[in-house]
Amino acid sequence: MKEKLNTLKQKWDVLLQDPKHQKTRIKDAADILNVSEAELLSTTIGENSFFLNIQNWEKLFKQITQLGPMMYLVRNDYVVHENKIVINDVRLHSNNIVLSNEKSIIIINHNLIKYAIYTSSIIRGIEVYSIQLFDMNGIAIIKIYLKNECLKKFDAIKDQYKTEYNFELQSIGSPITTQVNEEALEINEVQNFSIQKYLEQISKNNIEIQIKVENKVASSIYKGTINNVIHKFGWLNIMDPTFNLHAKDKEINKISINDTNNTHIQCFCNQLQVLEIINDRKN
Repeated sequence: MKEKLNTLKQKWDVLLQDPKHQKTRIKDAADILNVSEAELLSTTIGENSFFLNIQNWEKLFKQITQLGPMMYLVRNDYVVHENKIVINDVRLHSNNIVLSNEKSIIIINHNLIKYAIYTSSIIRGIEVYSIQLFDMNGIAIIKIYLKNECLKKFDAIKDQYKTEYNFELQSIGSPITTQVNEEALEINEVQNFSIQKYLEQISKNNIEIQIKVENKVASSIYKGTINNVIHKFGWLNIMDPTFNLHAKDKEINKISINDTNNTHIQCFCNQLQVLEIINDRKN
């Protein structure tokens, strides 16, 4: 297994030396190399990452949220939802851990969390620290990035749970990459609807909005207004100080609107719902 890890690490190094892949994100690099994101990240264990052994996920989230602002990233294959918030309530509800404040809610099926890795990396010249959770296939469930001055306390959480890595991620086999609900849905499809123009109007009119992104294990909802809607590098983006959304809108091929006021928008890639938008506009 160690040899398999070292071979993968070498392949990743070669990939990053290719000029067209020097800025490739780890998720996309894992897809190119046909491994899970968690397995690729495991190649950094012993350098800037640590494998964690966590038995009580509710306790972990309470420890993290007590430190103050964090950026909670939930994504699927088509949309990335990044919310910088202070969570003030952590509770168990059936199989789910629910994290919430007055404007946001994150729901995670804790029974489906399998692996946890603490890692640090340099992004645009700044060192960032995160705890990342993965399912049994090595697919990312949620990534939690430190966004306050409590690095020592964040590191103390890592120190409490860090454990020896025994190449667990090298034994999970070929990745199952689908990240969203596979259930077939009845879609009231509309034509010629521009998500970008819709969000631009929401921003222009300062309308309160809810934006939900989910994968098989977690969902995240942002509630509030949006401001900076831009399209760049093939992604539709909301780039606000405390909330970012990145969507491969050209790959969204079905859109459903459930009423004439355009207050509930569901976006699909084929039958898979990847993005949901709700606003409070009445007319």
